[in-house]
Amino acid sequence: MKIRLVYFFPLFFLQIYLILTLVVFNFGPINYKLPSPEIFWSLIISYHLAFLLGYIIAYIVRSQPQAYFGKFEIGIHFKLRLFYIVLLLAIVSSLLSFKGVGSILDLLNPFFWIESAINGVLNPGEAYNEKMERVTSDVTGNKLLNIGLFFIAFSKIILVPFIIFFWSRLSLQIKSLSVFVTLLPVLSSLSHGTNKGVFDFVILYGFSLVIFFLYHKHKFGFYGVGKRKFFFIVMFLTFFGSLTFFGTAMSERGGDLRYIETIDPLNNIKVNDDAVLKSKDDFIYYTYAWLGSYIVQGYYGFSLAVTQDFDTTFGVGNSVFLTRNVEGLLGIELRNKTFQYKIDKWWGESSQWHSFYSFFANDFHFVGVVFVCFLIAFLMAKVWFSFIETGNVFAGAMMAIFAVLIIFIPANNQVFGFLDGLSAFFWTSLLWILSIKKVKFIRWLKGFYV
Repeated sequence: MKIRLVYFFPLFFLQIYLILTLVVFNFGPINYKLPSPEIFWSLIISYHLAFLLGYIIAYIVRSQPQAYFGKFEIGIHFKLRLFYIVLLLAIVSSLLSFKGVGSILDLLNPFFWIESAINGVLNPGEAYNEKMERVTSDVTGNKLLNIGLFFIAFSKIILVPFIIFFWSRLSLQIKSLSVFVTLLPVLSSLSHGTNKGVFDFVILYGFSLVIFFLYHKHKFGFYGVGKRKFFFIVMFLTFFGSLTFFGTAMSERGGDLRYIETIDPLNNIKVNDDAVLKSKDDFIYYTYAWLGSYIVQGYYGFSLAVTQDFDTTFGVGNSVFLTRNVEGLLGIELRNKTFQYKIDKWWGESSQWHSFYSFFANDFHFVGVVFVCFLIAFLMAKVWFSFIETGNVFAGAMMAIFAVLIIFIPANNQVFGFLDGLSAFFWTSLLWILSIKKVKFIRWLKGFYV
């Protein structure tokens, strides 16, 4: 049986990316002294092996492609009304999610979004401080609004891959509106002086393009780059723009690289002298050093957490969003059981990042995270096989979500930890499962497949 490398693309991406982050963590411009290096590296290796094993087993037990899986464009089996529904929900969700707005009229005014973003770009430090003041004064947020947003927030994330998949079937007006709607979270993020929305935009668009090209290569023998050339310009401008904004924002918020040492009262974090000197005259290196710190600092929090005792958080401790809302609804204390709370005096519970592994350890212990990694890789493989074989748009959207999950594994639990990501993972997974059942049910109907 011929093994096609395209089936293993997500596994290659996961393993290579995570290994590179470990190289930066261990050999980069910032030195991290680990309290228990043997335990740290043993667990990290076991997680990587679990990812590998989960993916390989999913490949072994996968269903063989059926005869009706022919050559067709992504999403051709889905009516365009699906895209319109997602677009409408994304507009509503983006408007309801915007914080610090004077009136509803501001939300409906495109110039307000642009002006707010420009102000955040020009004064990122001031915008960030204002945002943190709002967070401090409203920790729990509006629970009813959160519940409502959970049912529609997924649309903001899956709209990006949907635009890539449905692009050739959309009118010019819908294309323009759709791209602008995907920019709303970016504008919101910029207005707050934060980087999250910008990087999410780059990751979602970038990875959606990659899987679109891989699907076309797999099905038609060519990548289909010309079909989505517009997005190359978008990605080029956004990628370099995001890095420039990140470096500028950090220069105002953190300043000199030595600032990184001040966040660690244990004095286990040291910035190389050569890196400090080089960063003063080299903006690119300065941006790289700060970006590297952001991406891998969760590993250090993880190394501190493994020294603490385990108290289960009953399946909700992996998510800050779930923990806060369950505590509020049931009137119980869960936060003080988390590893993030237990190491707060050394590594800020909310001011610093904690890796994906640390968050899931709140529920399943660090040993139990091995099984979490196995299941994540197994599901990712099943979803990828579904996409690469059938062009299922929900499977494609799920792969974009998995990309965000993987990239933030060393930093935090980006997907499950917060409202938008949790909503996207839950509802898109459910829609994917239902769509598979639908395809199986009506696959005999004449004319359904091209």
